[in-house]
Amino acid sequence: MAEARWEAVADSIRKEIEAGVLKEGEKLPSDEELSKIWGVSRATSHRALHELQRQGYVTRQRRWGTVVASRQTSFKGVVGLIFDQLAPAAGFPQPELLHGLQEGVGPETNLLLCDSNLDVAREADFVRKMMHESDGVICFPMAGNPVSKSAFQEFLDSGKPLVFLDRRPSGIEASLVENDRAGATALAMDTLIQQGHKHIAYLGFYKPNVSAAMESLEAYRSSLRVAGMQVEGLYERHFPPELEFAEYRLFMESVRDAVFTLANQALPATALLCAQDMIAAGVLDACEQLEIGIPGQLEVATFNDWPAMMLRSSSKIHRITSRHFDIGLAAGRRFRDLAAGLSSESRDIRIPANFFIADYATHRVESPVSNP
Repeated sequence: MAEARWEAVADSIRKEIEAGVLKEGEKLPSDEELSKIWGVSRATSHRALHELQRQGYVTRQRRWGTVVASRQTSFKGVVGLIFDQLAPAAGFPQPELLHGLQEGVGPETNLLLCDSNLDVAREADFVRKMMHESDGVICFPMAGNPVSKSAFQEFLDSGKPLVFLDRRPSGIEASLVENDRAGATALAMDTLIQQGHKHIAYLGFYKPNVSAAMESLEAYRSSLRVAGMQVEGLYERHFPPELEFAEYRLFMESVRDAVFTLANQALPATALLCAQDMIAAGVLDACEQLEIGIPGQLEVATFNDWPAMMLRSSSKIHRITSRHFDIGLAAGRRFRDLAAGLSSESRDIRIPANFFIADYATHRVESPVSNP
């Protein structure tokens, strides 16, 4: 097979670096200059430089350009996976997600798992550490963490690929791969509305800095508007985010109070959409304590990323599940394209969710992908 033009350009520059003709710290021609020298397109010269960067022969410096990297720098074959926390009891990160990530980046690349443990400084330290110890980062970041923002920007300025999972810090121009929460929410709401429900409640943690959470809330409200129902705070309950990590007794008191109020107000809620598993688990416990029948008195739908067995009476509730392998695969491939110079701009990729109807009306539906 004939050598591609970008490979020929990259190979020529690599040989000059290895022979010492191009010295450490020496500036290389720009994409445009290189394209004129070789008589190739800018896209070809751009990919050649990105391949050299991926292999550790050159580095890109902001406002300066591409320079020959330290001879100690080399292609490491490592991608840093930074998660906001590891929660084995809840099955996070999911094995399917990790499998998809490995498949996406390729067998020649190893995944290095990093646990921020909900520590803002620890997350920023991992990002800066991976700048030197990996070929790039795929990150499930902490929500609203200003401490890491400068670290993420430094990482991008270094020229190494950065891909976010589920959420992206505001102001950071990097690719994002996420579950299509808006489309999945609309699908769940349509199901509840078709069941004849006119008073559908929404329970979630108040997270204005988490795009996924706000998309779900807006999709809930939008579904009500489309159905001609009144959108009002009467059926919305937003828990403070600190309750997510508080003593379970305190969390359960808040959920039980919310369920009791929703079930006993003048126009009681007959259906409920939970923004995440933890809330759904609390709702199931609260309904048992309050002797509220599911689904007879209250029909429940939830975003379900926990193993189904962790939700008591999970067969009685509708579940929105993420396609974890597909999300990981898309993120890994996006990373690989960035590393190979096949793409340089940030991009949003949404993966449709699966919606499992409860056993009393069993079937599975795949959500359409909503527009980014």
